[in-house]
Amino acid sequence: MRVAALDCGTNSTRLLVLDHDGTVLRRDNVITRLGDRVDSSGRLADDAQQRVLHAVAGFARTVRELDVERARLVGTSAVRQAANGHEFMARLHDVLGFACDVIEGDEEARLSFLGARGALPEVIVNNTLVFDIGGGSTEFCRLSGDDLLTVSLPMGCVRFEERWGHDLDSGRHEVRAQLDALIDSDARWALPSPTTVGLAGTMATLAHLELNADDPDPRYPGFRFLARVATTWRQILADESIEQRAAHRGMRAGRERVMVAGLVILEEICTRWQVAELVAGEADILDGVAGELRSN
Repeated sequence: MRVAALDCGTNSTRLLVLDHDGTVLRRDNVITRLGDRVDSSGRLADDAQQRVLHAVAGFARTVRELDVERARLVGTSAVRQAANGHEFMARLHDVLGFACDVIEGDEEARLSFLGARGALPEVIVNNTLVFDIGGGSTEFCRLSGDDLLTVSLPMGCVRFEERWGHDLDSGRHEVRAQLDALIDSDARWALPSPTTVGLAGTMATLAHLELNADDPDPRYPGFRFLARVATTWRQILADESIEQRAAHRGMRAGRERVMVAGLVILEEICTRWQVAELVAGEADILDGVAGELRSN
């Protein structure tokens, strides 16, 4: 059947529509910054809610125009954290008229893994590390034999940028502490990864910056590049104004403010697992949600 998946994230609100045969009909992304100031206030701000409601109203029209038969919206880190998150999800349900669910971090990681593996089955094999740097959290997952390890850590590019700003050293210290705690929790996380796959906006933007290409670029999904380019671009962007960052070809609109924070998280991931090469994956939680809608 024709299905639609929507992701109400901390930094962006996104839509994926799949046709009956799994063909992508629409993949839209609007920077809405729902998580703006949530880290300090514990609530979704009124202006942030309005930005998401406006984006979702547009997505609702698309869903109707494409005669979608089944749809679901999932809310992630910002909605989980906010005291008024469930209240906001009820407002989204009123606009959309279909399931709007707040999902826990482990479920977010599982759905991201399903989406990524479906698109890159020959890349994501046993012990492949898959991560998704979001606005408020970063999800990690990997197959370990018959087990799927999943975890969501409260570190993301919006949270990092708001909490630490230009104090990158303090941000790094927090990221390292969280990664060390993850490794200590289960020795299987410490195993070397045959391939390392990164999802979401930081990875997508870095790939387009490295390709010197406008978004979208057909070379992006599955694009491989050396991990050290994360440091190269972090050094370049950290010394620039927001306007200068936005002027780079490949910089996704709306990501210029949080890109340095995302790259610091990426650098620490690469350092912790001694990653030499990265694969940028496009399919993620949206594809996981859509895949389950088609199969259930």
